[in-house]
Amino acid sequence: MKHIFHLFVAAAGALALAACDTGTAESAGESGCGTLRLDIATVTAVDAQTRATVELPAAVIPNGNHFSLRITGSYTDDLGATQIYDREWPQFGDYDSPLMPQGNYTATATLNPDYQWADGTNTEKQIDWAILRADGPAAPGGLSGIAPTSASGTDGRITGVSSLMEYSAQPNFTNPQPCAGSEITGLAAGTYYVRLAQTATHEAGAAATVAVPAFGVTAEAISVNSTNHKTAYHVGDSLDVTNLTILVRYSDQSTNTVPVTEKMVSGFNASAPAA
Repeated sequence: MKHIFHLFVAAAGALALAACDTGTAESAGESGCGTLRLDIATVTAVDAQTRATVELPAAVIPNGNHFSLRITGSYTDDLGATQIYDREWPQFGDYDSPLMPQGNYTATATLNPDYQWADGTNTEKQIDWAILRADGPAAPGGLSGIAPTSASGTDGRITGVSSLMEYSAQPNFTNPQPCAGSEITGLAAGTYYVRLAQTATHEAGAAATVAVPAFGVTAEAISVNSTNHKTAYHVGDSLDVTNLTILVRYSDQSTNTVPVTEKMVSGFNASAPAA
């Protein structure tokens, strides 16, 4: 009596081999159905890696020293070097793999003797799968554009960045440049785009748009343009500028959204109700 197995995709992010007993007779005391499943978890933290959960049906549990499942693949480490991953699963049913980095992998499932696949063969089956990067973070806040010191100057700046970010003069990030510190320097007046760069576990984030004003341009109007900042205070509350931004309109009709910092606020007093 042979068990029959089917190779299929179980769901998005999961690949599976199904193992079922198709008759009333039992082979090696096994009956019913089992699943060899590779479930790819979602990466939720910048420094997280991904764990694959593997559930082995009885038909692919190894005999003796023969391992039932081997995972091979490649990935790029933090230094940009290609690393090879090769691991055989141990000899018991359910197993959580060690943490595995983003990359492309191949799972190879080997049957025990006297079992076969749905196509009548009993040779190894391979599943190509991948651990993808998680979605990138939200656009960075706290960025400000500072004008060059002359009409044709290229010493404009963007402040509030970090070495985890990158910027570009194009919204599609053609030829992005890394941010070296807390400021981007050497900029001509114009519009720039800043985002958190791609990491080993995450895609690049959403971009913030920052205007570097032209030399000689002055601010003509300022208005609050945020909607989810704190607007009501009780006696004794501390100043909270979280999510508070202002829209600055310049004399050349350009605009720039500027995050408000505590240093920009004066006259705040929560020691008594307003008169």
